[in-house]
Amino acid sequence: MFNLAHLKNPIDELESISEKYEIDILGENFSFFLDNFMPTFRSKFYYPKKKDLMKTSNDDQECIYLCGHSLGLQPTETKKHVDKIINNWAKLGVTGHFDGEEPWTTMEYKIKPLMADLIGASCDEIALLNSLTISFYQPKNRKTKILLEDKAFPSDYYAIESQIRLNNLDPQDHMICLKPREGEHTLRNEDILDTIENHGDEIALVLFSGIQYFTGQLFKIKEITQAAHKKGCFVGFDLAHAVGNVQLKLHEWNIDFGVWCTYKYLNSGPGGIGGMFLHERNFNISCKKLDGWWGHDLQSRFLMNNKMDYCFGASKYCMSTAPSILLACLEASLKVFKEAGFEKLVRKSIYLTTYMEYLLKKKINNSVFEQITPKIPDERGSHISIKFSMNAQVIFEELQKNGIICDYRSPDVLRFSAVPLYNTFNEMTSLQAHPLEILSNMASEWKLDLYSEEFSHRLDKQNLWPSNRHKFHYPKLKHLPNVDVSLVDNPDGDSVYMCGNSLGLQPKTARDYIDKELDKWAKIGVFGHFEGELPWAECNEPLKPAMARLVGARLDEVDLMNFLSVNLHLLMISFYRPTATRFKILLEEKAFPSDHYIVESQIKLHNLNPESCMVLLKPRENEFTLRTVDILRVLEEQGDNIAVVLLSGVHYFTGQLFEINKITQAAQAKGCKIGWDLAHAVGNVELNLHDWNVDFAAWCTYKYLNSGAGSIGGVFLHQRHFEVSKLKKLDGWWSHRSDTRFQMTNKIEYEMGASAYALSNPSMLLCSCLKASLDIFDEIGIENLRKRSKFLTAYMESLLNKKFDKNNNEFSSIQYITPKNPEERGAQISIRFASNVKKVHQEIEKRGVVRARCPKICTSTFIQHI
Repeated sequence: MFNLAHLKNPIDELESISEKYEIDILGENFSFFLDNFMPTFRSKFYYPKKKDLMKTSNDDQECIYLCGHSLGLQPTETKKHVDKIINNWAKLGVTGHFDGEEPWTTMEYKIKPLMADLIGASCDEIALLNSLTISFYQPKNRKTKILLEDKAFPSDYYAIESQIRLNNLDPQDHMICLKPREGEHTLRNEDILDTIENHGDEIALVLFSGIQYFTGQLFKIKEITQAAHKKGCFVGFDLAHAVGNVQLKLHEWNIDFGVWCTYKYLNSGPGGIGGMFLHERNFNISCKKLDGWWGHDLQSRFLMNNKMDYCFGASKYCMSTAPSILLACLEASLKVFKEAGFEKLVRKSIYLTTYMEYLLKKKINNSVFEQITPKIPDERGSHISIKFSMNAQVIFEELQKNGIICDYRSPDVLRFSAVPLYNTFNEMTSLQAHPLEILSNMASEWKLDLYSEEFSHRLDKQNLWPSNRHKFHYPKLKHLPNVDVSLVDNPDGDSVYMCGNSLGLQPKTARDYIDKELDKWAKIGVFGHFEGELPWAECNEPLKPAMARLVGARLDEVDLMNFLSVNLHLLMISFYRPTATRFKILLEEKAFPSDHYIVESQIKLHNLNPESCMVLLKPRENEFTLRTVDILRVLEEQGDNIAVVLLSGVHYFTGQLFEINKITQAAQAKGCKIGWDLAHAVGNVELNLHDWNVDFAAWCTYKYLNSGAGSIGGVFLHQRHFEVSKLKKLDGWWSHRSDTRFQMTNKIEYEMGASAYALSNPSMLLCSCLKASLDIFDEIGIENLRKRSKFLTAYMESLLNKKFDKNNNEFSSIQYITPKNPEERGAQISIRFASNVKKVHQEIEKRGVVRARCPKICTSTFIQHI
């Protein structure tokens, strides 16, 4: 029935249908007629209701949600997918990474084919997480500039500015910001192509949006890519507003890279996982890049050999563990896309937006509004932006009161997105009457002319010790993969979980907190960013006081953001500024692989050789841990050449607790910057980062902080470094001050303190998990937990000494590689076996004891509060 062939404007066909069936195109019956031919998948999503959005309303009616370009609605299957992850975490603990129906380490490989269908790419060309820009901006000779839209989304703008500064260049001289012609709102394709042709010899990178967030303009990606490549430029696209919205053929169009979020049209929830595309011809491109553990080939990643062996394809750009909860959310939505068929959704989208446009034009006087989105369907996606000649905020507020949810951009623009998955044609008929009707009613009430200056002015004026085991889900013996039920008394009983140094157990309140936010998303959609006990736009903020207390910092010196490897990279970019004489980095020889990769790639980023720039600290012969005196000696002897010291707070393998205060003082006395990876320290030992004068620190939260696999990271920045504008750094939208962030000025105003290092909005699901654990820490206090920890580890050590008497059995020969002094270790004890530790590990696993292991080593961790 609906044929798009050769139609510049599908309204022609809609009018023809109206005439043929004698149904008034402006009437509600016509919208029902269209909904019968192009059905919605609305039943597969939670739709916000008026009573949940408006405290004064008891109306159970669903709202009209036209804000999918900002936050997609929650699929009804999301909770089931998330529950599966939560249940596996509760049942399997750390073994969930590799066991169960859907091991967490391989989840992304199941999701990639679904994503590939949406963007026109092979699975190898797709990765889920992180970003690519640093690899493709490689200024050289005359080619030093980046071409972008003048009004690019702030995060893109900040990222480009910081990339240019990272190369010691001035953004003002190396950014070509394309502006529309005078009196126009969108960029003409010929102007983009002319700029590339005329300035291409100076352009290193072209970075455009797929769809411009403000105007809704769909750029001609294929033509821009061809023109850029012809001039020898790399070209990439921010596809945040395009993926899941319009048809894409990224491989065929030959673009170099693309990046996108998934919480808009892909409905993965606030702060959802990111996606990226890397064309196969760039798989082996020689360039600078930031490395992380998850960029290492999966088959050998856990060998921990500190030799980077990249994943094949786009996945080599991943840094940190992929958050399984966020992947589950994305999977729930992508399955709906597959069921619906993306081509059909795109077709419906064209008709929906055209119908909305038509109704607005017919019902509202042209002097009241101006459409700034292109009117030709193949030049836009599913959103239309309207500029009002009067106070748009009042219109926005009145629309909300009537249950119509759109997006307001100060001072005079409203954005409406008709998402074909869940919006209907009938909703469009409801939309068109409200703005004018509301304003007309207001004008009548005030006895003013609707279009008078007086009316517009009037609008302007309305203006602690005991165990807390009961608070955690303990994996049951019957659920664990390697338990021999014939060897245990009660298969329904709890396992002995001693692996909190790898993955903490699930707090029982985690599910409640997650469900609360999922319910909020289902009920009020985009308004959840600023409503409730945990507003998503600042869901990290309520967690900061507890986190500051745990690490001994001022409130503004800490924040929750990104992931550990990403955060270390961001901080190292600022603090590792090598000079001709001071260019080395000091770290442990057996640092955690991610730290090793980070240091190597940071050095290579400055065109230096890691072998000559890395000072690796080794224990003395026949010893396992580093002596503080030896660390201080190296600092004294080589400190003049050391730019940065990067050490673990607690060593992941030996469990050694370093003397952070003493080492920090020694490093700074030699003029070195010093940072700490506190992944195995936070929530394990007492810390006083501010008083110890540590320059910077980063940590994950899924170990001792029990926030779940792949959860959000933490950052500390000493107040001495708060003038971040003086530091080289990478910026993102969330680096910008929260109180002016949404003004979209593209002029960076940094958040105070550690928050300036945030890039993207935090995930409310990850923050919910962390909040569940931090509540327990706050209730007990780290001081009380640390006291308990010392007794627990000392007791375990004495039992081991008794049990493994030298003349006892074949497993008698054990050796502690963790310090015996309680002040020199945390909650972990690592034991070296002369015999095959694999056999030891297998036997204890059969009996329901969960521990981490490496060749010849078995580590046990007592978690203080359980």
